[in-house]
Amino acid sequence: MKKIFKSIFFYSYLSTFLNLVTPLILFPVISNALGPEGLGMYAWLENFTKYFCVLGALGIPLYGVRLIAQKEDIKKSFTELFTLNIFTTFISISIYLIIVNIFYESKELYFLILISPLIVFNSINFDWYFHGLQNFKHIAKKIFFSRIIYLVLIINLVKSINDIDKYIVINIIYSILIITLSINKLKFDKKISLSGALRHFKPTLTLGLSQFSILIYVFSDIFILGIYSSKIDIGLYSFGTKFSYIGTILIGVLAATFLPKLSSIVNEKLIFDKLFKEIFDIVFSLGLIISLIIYLSSNTLIHVFGNDLFSKSLLVIKICSILPLIIGLNEVIGKLYFISNKKDEMFSKLLIFGMFLNLFLNFIFIPKFSYFGAFSTTIFTEITLLLLFLYFSGLSKLIFIKKEIISNLFFIFFLLLTSFFLIYINDSFENYHILKLIINIFSLFIIFIIHKKTQLKKILQYENNNRGSYT
Repeated sequence: MKKIFKSIFFYSYLSTFLNLVTPLILFPVISNALGPEGLGMYAWLENFTKYFCVLGALGIPLYGVRLIAQKEDIKKSFTELFTLNIFTTFISISIYLIIVNIFYESKELYFLILISPLIVFNSINFDWYFHGLQNFKHIAKKIFFSRIIYLVLIINLVKSINDIDKYIVINIIYSILIITLSINKLKFDKKISLSGALRHFKPTLTLGLSQFSILIYVFSDIFILGIYSSKIDIGLYSFGTKFSYIGTILIGVLAATFLPKLSSIVNEKLIFDKLFKEIFDIVFSLGLIISLIIYLSSNTLIHVFGNDLFSKSLLVIKICSILPLIIGLNEVIGKLYFISNKKDEMFSKLLIFGMFLNLFLNFIFIPKFSYFGAFSTTIFTEITLLLLFLYFSGLSKLIFIKKEIISNLFFIFFLLLTSFFLIYINDSFENYHILKLIINIFSLFIIFIIHKKTQLKKILQYENNNRGSYT
């Protein structure tokens, strides 16, 4: 047990748990205070600034994890990447301020200027450095401290739709705390070389394009909704998709956790393939569980985290419940296979294709069907990318083994039987929404743990550097 609690796997999931629990606690507070319109306004603002955050960060977070994990002159590598990050962030915030002052005015301009510091603080984020060092303990500690302050401020200050500006400032304070609590742990090289920083520009640009493509095909829906629909529609859509994206974060942490490990053993093909296969299989099963929980609990989620104003989000929640499974698999193949194997260009090309496909379909369907067109486009694009990832990675032979297919079919069959039982239970406890949610989560996760306990043990053993038992 001590080994498990000391493992980076534990601290990585602790960080994710803290990042998930706080929004889950605060989501009903924010939803009820801001309502669909206020929630839609903030979702639009956040969505707009994310493009400039990715531009500012370039591909440094992914590239930096891989570079630091190789442990070759860490101080020099970090200093060069940090110098490059300062330069790209300055360009990003400058472009942002020019654009918002030209194209926006009045209330929207006020909020866009107010939220602009988030671009700087989210672009210059040191988490990639600690991920590369596999120091997830530090990340968990700073998130815990910052989240407590964040939670207290939100509960006490955000009371109505008129408090959107307070909500923005609180998010800025949180970002400042995250950076401040990392500064004393950073190790800089005494010499700052501009030429050294620029040598990383091309690989970070390649990964930056892939990240920008991901951002566009995942979040362009809200941006385009802002053009053709009301802030209320954006609020209903944001509420409906919130639970699916929380699910994808939970799954995506595996990719973030194992990227340094897989990057360091990429030349040891046998070990790499075995570990990758185990992770893929666990993500597939976990994705199924999370998607099923969201679907079965869709009506309950509205009552627990919102109110009757969000009843129109029910269909969005149900249909988008499949996204944790699909996006989770895309995360694993994209980050753990393509990036670990330094196939950045192929990864970027596929994501750029997905970006254009998503934009094309969104501009066709959102004007006609509003947020119904938005979530349909997202699901279609994600499925298309998953098929392309599988084809161009050549992983089909590694993943689709007869023995594993039979095991997963049995797992799916057992899940379906459990689902019918849970539907009956949910009907029996019609007005006990929190109880129904707890029963759904507990029942399905118990099945996951029982079914995957052997593979989970293998991964935990590997994370404790016990490779011998793995091979």
